[in-house]
Amino acid sequence: MELERKKDISIVYWLMDVFSDVSNITILDEYSNKELEVPSLALQTGQITAEDFQLGDRTQKLIRLWHIDIYAKSTEQRNEIAYRLLREVDDGIPVYDYDEGFPPDYDPTKIGTIGVFSKEYTPIAVVPELLEKIYWRGAVTIFTDYSEV
Repeated sequence: MELERKKDISIVYWLMDVFSDVSNITILDEYSNKELEVPSLALQTGQITAEDFQLGDRTQKLIRLWHIDIYAKSTEQRNEIAYRLLREVDDGIPVYDYDEGFPPDYDPTKIGTIGVFSKEYTPIAVVPELLEKIYWRGAVTIFTDYSEV
């Protein structure tokens, strides 16, 4: 499995841990094709940029953009989810070797950490006249780099 896919999966499991005390929240890897259960979080992988890391050699650091879309029942619920995400990303997100297996049956080895160097929260306006079903939406966007263990 590619390292980038291990990062994707690690963020999904990290979200499950962060919101483990919320009994009815759904965590999705990408958008759902079926009716959303609210509240839900959908991880969207974004742009990957290679930037020169060290002057004089060809070492590059991959900078990655992630969107965590929030679907909630109310403004308050949306904001509370976003505020928790903004607080929790400060400690970084562990990355595990999922070639070894997946939780909860297996406890894979930690191979690195996704470090967050920039984050933002954007509430998304809902226009009731244009939607059949209304969700209160928002997006937390994080800009990250990766460090091996």
